[in-house]
Amino acid sequence: VSPRGSLEQNYSDLYIDVEQWIQSGILDYIAPQIYYGFENDAAPFDETARQWDRLARAGGVPLIAGLAAYKVGKTDAYAGGGASEWIESEDLLARQILFARDLPSYGGLILFRYGSLFDPPEETAEAAMRAQSIWAPLLLEEPSQP
Repeated sequence: VSPRGSLEQNYSDLYIDVEQWIQSGILDYIAPQIYYGFENDAAPFDETARQWDRLARAGGVPLIAGLAAYKVGKTDAYAGGGASEWIESEDLLARQILFARDLPSYGGLILFRYGSLFDPPEETAEAAMRAQSIWAPLLLEEPSQP
């Protein structure tokens, strides 16, 4: 299942209790949409990823981190002080990949959305190409095992 990155929003807005799903053993994996930058005021990537890691470990399921490739080269209107991070940090996805790989429950990655990577809009094409040159080689490496 691929819920929103915010547990609170899943529960309050969508009326789903992802934590209960994980604890009950009905999931084979969890793939939260951790579509935040490290500088996001409301939900920094590292804190959010660690929260999901704790839940995944407690439930014995792999964590497949959903990353927001579609935000590369764009302003994140919901990030507060981190609104320009996706424009200013070409290595943001690479850092997120490395961070996720170091989590004990790491089971893989999902880069959303295909078109933003391989057929990006003209206004973000250059930024997407620069970012991809940094993160793509990481996918060819074997992640270190915890």
